[in-house]
Amino acid sequence: MTDSTYKSSPFRIEEIDELYNNVQKFRSTKFTGKLFEFIANFPKIAPYNAMLVYMQKPGSSYVATAKEWKEKYGRSPKSTANPLVILKAFGPIEFVFEANDTEGKPLPQEITNPFRTEGEISRKHYDTFFKDIIKEGIVVRKQNYGTGMAGKIERLQNSSSIFLSQGRKNIEVSHCFDIVINESMSETEEVATIFHELGHYFCGHFKMPDKIKHIPRRMVETLTDQVREFEAETVCWLVCKRLGIMNPSEKYLKHYLENNNDVPEGISFDAILKACGKIENMLLGKYKTPKELILNKW
Repeated sequence: MTDSTYKSSPFRIEEIDELYNNVQKFRSTKFTGKLFEFIANFPKIAPYNAMLVYMQKPGSSYVATAKEWKEKYGRSPKSTANPLVILKAFGPIEFVFEANDTEGKPLPQEITNPFRTEGEISRKHYDTFFKDIIKEGIVVRKQNYGTGMAGKIERLQNSSSIFLSQGRKNIEVSHCFDIVINESMSETEEVATIFHELGHYFCGHFKMPDKIKHIPRRMVETLTDQVREFEAETVCWLVCKRLGIMNPSEKYLKHYLENNNDVPEGISFDAILKACGKIENMLLGKYKTPKELILNKW
């Protein structure tokens, strides 16, 4: 699933908009917690699409298109099956079917037992992630902090540039932000810290240069610290959980969701889910430098 899935489309239909608007009903921490858990346990599809599946059929365990069910698993949708609508990469929508709405060969273990144990990040994901972060014009630096400091993201006072090689092309990318992390952390702790800081960045918690269009334009001065931290921690938690690695945000969100009646006023589910999608593309090596960040190419 690429970032293009999330771009606004002239083909959006009323049903999709209605589903999206229904997310605003999840102001209760009880329902929000269930939504986040569902998205976390659906790593095979993009976070945004997992949310759409939940809105249409809570309790789903696995979804795929009719073609995927046939070719991968030897199964077909039942005659009584109701298709679920999700957003399609490079297109408007596509229809998927939940496992219980299909019939044919026995379901494989990856579907009947989808919940993964938590562990450490793989070397492949770690290396790929660090290669793709820089495509956003963000440099990660390590520093000798005390044990109480994991990391931070900071906007540079004076923007510079980074030179990257992408295939046969060389590009010069605008460098506006750095992420600084504690050098004493493990690789898994490093990436989890960066997930959190990228959550701040992709959720639009900073005033951005006018030319940057792919980051949400939000009223930064009205965002409380509570909103910022809730969004960043949620991004971190979702990406970690979907990746199957140990999750430092678990305690924060569990405490918050169990001890509050409403999520913070002003949080954006839209920003959270899009941020997760962008970070996951970095982990898969599918992230592309936004056009507005490219200064030169040759």
